[in-house]
Amino acid sequence: MFCGPDRTAVAVAAYALAAHGGRTVTWLDVRSPYRPPDPYVSLLAPFVPLEQRIVTSSPDDLAPEIAVSNVAVWSLIRESEPNEAVVSLIDFLRLPQSVQTLVSEGSTPEDGSTLLVTNSDRLSPLYPEDVASTRAFVQAITRQSVKLVASLAGLDRKDRFAYDVVFQVSPGAADGWANSILKVEKGELAAGSAGRLPTPLRSVDEVGPFLAGPTESRTVDESGGG
Repeated sequence: MFCGPDRTAVAVAAYALAAHGGRTVTWLDVRSPYRPPDPYVSLLAPFVPLEQRIVTSSPDDLAPEIAVSNVAVWSLIRESEPNEAVVSLIDFLRLPQSVQTLVSEGSTPEDGSTLLVTNSDRLSPLYPEDVASTRAFVQAITRQSVKLVASLAGLDRKDRFAYDVVFQVSPGAADGWANSILKVEKGELAAGSAGRLPTPLRSVDEVGPFLAGPTESRTVDESGGG
């Protein structure tokens, strides 16, 4: 999880980690209705093929499937006490249907797939600020052999600690998203890893391609696909 006040800084930092090592990235961008795309979209879009980009028409598209999971709880617990497998299934069924489909289609350990979720702060009204509850949603995805990387802009939610590793992306001494400072807030990083010590975002290798602005040699389609 990447948290900070600058929406572009946290989105770029999250993508840089998601794509590290050449992993396949599926990008789920949570947008607000009736608003133009955020500035970071033109930066990231050239690096993610259209078929791997999903844009919500509204954050409500990603509301949890509580009613469906409640039916599953009732039907499964009638037979026996819930065991770990049953609990895992119920947690998965609570995921939004579109996310269930995404992680099921990309859940092979061999391909090293990653789900990148930008603007998770826009989902705040739909999910309680509870570490245990959020951890159940996170693990429902990661159990499918999908790496989950998310960005959270402008909010200080305590359930960010449901993620294994949490980074703060703070404003730097100079203006501009690229001058933001990356620092790990939770999690153990190897020596030399960006963020283990306060690290200027512009000095992270994977951020380099974004510093010149949008890639003009490739077409950017804001429709997002999906």
